[in-house]
Amino acid sequence: MTPITTATPEGAVSFPADGSGDYFEVEFEYDGYLCRDTWEWEQYECVGYSGGPVPSFSFPDLYCSGARDRSDCSEYGSGDYFEVEFEYDGYLCRDTWEWEQYECVGYSGGPVPSFSFPDLYCSGARDRSDCSEYWYLNELSQHDLRTIEGSIFLCQRASSGGWDDYDCSRYTGGNPEWVSFYRPDLRCTEWGTTLECDSDEYPSEWEDIWEDECWEDEWEDEWEEECW
Repeated sequence: MTPITTATPEGAVSFPADGSGDYFEVEFEYDGYLCRDTWEWEQYECVGYSGGPVPSFSFPDLYCSGARDRSDCSEYGSGDYFEVEFEYDGYLCRDTWEWEQYECVGYSGGPVPSFSFPDLYCSGARDRSDCSEYWYLNELSQHDLRTIEGSIFLCQRASSGGWDDYDCSRYTGGNPEWVSFYRPDLRCTEWGTTLECDSDEYPSEWEDIWEDECWEDEWEDEWEEECW
């Protein structure tokens, strides 16, 4: 699993906007912003500013935290989102409804992107998340995922067949609970540590078919040596 690192937002330089103390200005990535306190301790919301009357704060452009004179700022609320690096690419993540599960999208800075189609799924503590492009690893670990001839399959005990038989359906990502086994892509038999598969029948049935053919063959004497 590729290590995950949390990205630290760049700092901002601040200076007073006026003598009232209600607002202060910061410079972030060479642009100026006017900031004000929020209801949270040492957290500020900021809007683009190049002088003149106080602008509207209805839609903040920047969020800062820490002491006013050395705030850490980003273009998203620090409590709502966080950044991770996965396989050398940056992602912006947010909480889901499940405990310690996060959905993430590719991110290289700027406004918060759409999360309609997540690119990455992470689970665990924010500062040491385990991430996958398929699904949340804390859920995938509860399923039987196998790589067969270079493709990933989700397998489960066969609904019909022997004890060592499995139904396996191709898995390309998403919630594993949505994978259908009504018509599995492969029917497999586990021989010790080896998994043998076929698209039509369980390999364990081949031995039974072969033995039946030997018993029923009227030339049993001729084929006896080959069958047994």
